[in-house]
Amino acid sequence: MTPRTFRKGAATAVDHAYGGPERAARQLGNTRAVAKTHYIDVLETVPDNRDVLERWARGDEGESMRFSLARVESGPIPMNEKTPSDAGRKGFPGSG
Repeated sequence: MTPRTFRKGAATAVDHAYGGPERAARQLGNTRAVAKTHYIDVLETVPDNRDVLERWARGDEGESMRFSLARVESGPIPMNEKTPSDAGRKGFPGSG
């Protein structure tokens, strides 16, 4: 562990515990801007999809899941095949 790694870990822990960079910046002896830019890690959160993934793994998928799986099982769309999302793109029917 390097001193910078330790400082980043400490700043991130203090920031997340208190909900803001002020205390972390004071702990480091930096400004809020420096602490946020160089030391505090931003958590990347994603939606909780465990229930859907568990149903999918068990094979208990609903109608929307069956549609999604059908698209996955059919494989990728070839590069020269037109898709509904191509409408309005240059060179495709209906693009004007």
